[in-house]
Amino acid sequence: MLHASTSVSYAVLFKKPAIFLTPDKLKKSWIGPRIEIIAQSVNGKLINISNNINDELHNDEFFKIDEKKYKNYLKQYLKTPKSPDLPLWEIINKYLKKNITQKLMKYSLEKLKKNKIYQLLVKYKLIKSKNLSIFHYKTRDNNRLKSFIDRSSNIIFLEKTKKKNYYENKKTKFKDEKYIKTSFGKLKDHPLHDTNRRIVQFKRFIKGKKIMDFGCGTGSFLYNSKFFFKKGVGIELDFNRIKHVGKKDNKIEFFRSLKKIHNFTEKFDTIFLFHVFEHLINPIETLSQLRLKLKKNGYLIIEVPHANDFLLKKLKVKSFINFTLWSEHLILHTKQSLKCFLEKAGFNKNKIFFYQRYNLSNHIGWLICNKPGGHIFFNKMFTNKEISQYNNILIKNRSTDNIYSISRL
Repeated sequence: MLHASTSVSYAVLFKKPAIFLTPDKLKKSWIGPRIEIIAQSVNGKLINISNNINDELHNDEFFKIDEKKYKNYLKQYLKTPKSPDLPLWEIINKYLKKNITQKLMKYSLEKLKKNKIYQLLVKYKLIKSKNLSIFHYKTRDNNRLKSFIDRSSNIIFLEKTKKKNYYENKKTKFKDEKYIKTSFGKLKDHPLHDTNRRIVQFKRFIKGKKIMDFGCGTGSFLYNSKFFFKKGVGIELDFNRIKHVGKKDNKIEFFRSLKKIHNFTEKFDTIFLFHVFEHLINPIETLSQLRLKLKKNGYLIIEVPHANDFLLKKLKVKSFINFTLWSEHLILHTKQSLKCFLEKAGFNKNKIFFYQRYNLSNHIGWLICNKPGGHIFFNKMFTNKEISQYNNILIKNRSTDNIYSISRL
């Protein structure tokens, strides 16, 4: 029921019957004739509530529309031919988004040509420029650092990489280990028991072996597994982190860079890279150097964040995206990209597995609270069986937050 042109627009757009109301007082004003003209233009029912209010009303008179007149009204007053069936503000927003994004992409592609990760991905046909779009406009520690996604391969990478000596000059302080720095403040870190899990998971590659942990961080993996291995070597560019652990052990040696062990005569049974590979500016070159330090039947084990993470790719949880994208993570790998990089570095026998690090409680934390740590403050919400079932679903659907490879020459 209506009597003005704006109301008629809704009736016409949604193809609803229009019943026009008018009293004698309005008929004598300028708007009275206008109501009659609009009612005639759509063949709507006109009721004078001053005279006809007690008249019997018939439903069949009200629930019919004159489709020809509705169509004509739509064409003359509401939209131009071939324009989309969207509100004006959505049309403008869509236009601006498309054109601004195109200009940004053109500008960004020029900048990407200097990006070594981008160069590798293009070189080995893992991405195509025509498939690229901006995935996000910031990382957790840089509000101006964009990330890109290849819509076909799903590989995600940053607009630019870190400088060559970034980690040598980083000089992490002990107190920094307890917090995660973001552009919106410091967040308390809620680490997993990754060290113990990795020792159990990869025990057969550790026990009685000579191992290297490349990018060993604080050295916790080596210190906690020293009762199993024969000899352990840690490489860490941010060498301040090593000092926090404690005194050197006679079974463990630490070096500041891979160059320091070029003259190291012994070779290793297993080399580990735990969440390190995604930080490397020259990942294939680094793997090629590591390959030279492996024994003939040695193993290389790499663990990296996964581009097809369920929260990131499927659910698209904005708070999680804002947090998980980081200026130090130059690329989020897929199974395809990790396999390709390994093969180009000379590793021809590769098995890649999907693994979920953060459990269902952690995901609930993101969905309800929009922050990390759900595996701590919701740790009693689910049984071990329920958590295991959830992890298996993610593994089956290849939507885990983590992938790892076991490679041989």
